[in-house]
Amino acid sequence: KDLPIIPLGMSTNIRPGEFVAAMGSPLSLHKTVTIGIVSSPLRASKELGMDRDKMDYIQTDATIG
Repeated sequence: KDLPIIPLGMSTNIRPGEFVAAMGSPLSLHKTVTIGIVSSPLRASKELGMDRDKMDYIQTDATIG
């Protein structure tokens, strides 16, 4: 109770070198949380071999698995 609240940031404002937290349930693993550093805020899907996908991705070293 009465824990501090950390506001979420905007992905459009992120820069290389910033710390990030990744939270979710990848591969059916529940309640996974990890931290990392941003390598690239705008990694194009084409660079990742996904030619049909027109998204930019945030590349981090935060490992979820």
